[in-house]
Amino acid sequence: MSIIGGIVIQPWAFLDGSHFKYHANASAEPVLAAWGIDTDGKPVFVGLDAAASESGDGWEGFLTGLGGRGLACPLLVISDGAAGLIGAVERTMGAALRQRCLIHRARINRPSWSGSRGRGGGGVAA
Repeated sequence: MSIIGGIVIQPWAFLDGSHFKYHANASAEPVLAAWGIDTDGKPVFVGLDAAASESGDGWEGFLTGLGGRGLACPLLVISDGAAGLIGAVERTMGAALRQRCLIHRARINRPSWSGSRGRGGGGVAA
């Protein structure tokens, strides 16, 4: 377990990145996020940071910073399947088990009405 800001965090870490436009007419840029679960089962933000990219280097810097703030190596890391994130977790939290986020997996594998999204088939839903 970790204690960050006086809050005890269970030994699980959820990691994800999203892209946001900071200014009108600008390209979307990544924001990296980490959150955990407190002892009451409530989600707690552990870290949030803008990054140049979701590359391995970007994630590694973010995760190293979290370690410097008191985040111990979690027992389990839940994340999407991005290669940069997986590599950074392996380098900075090598003892942690890793689980693919089921929400991300479901989004990738779901059929879509247009057939243009998802790897699990597509076309018309039955």
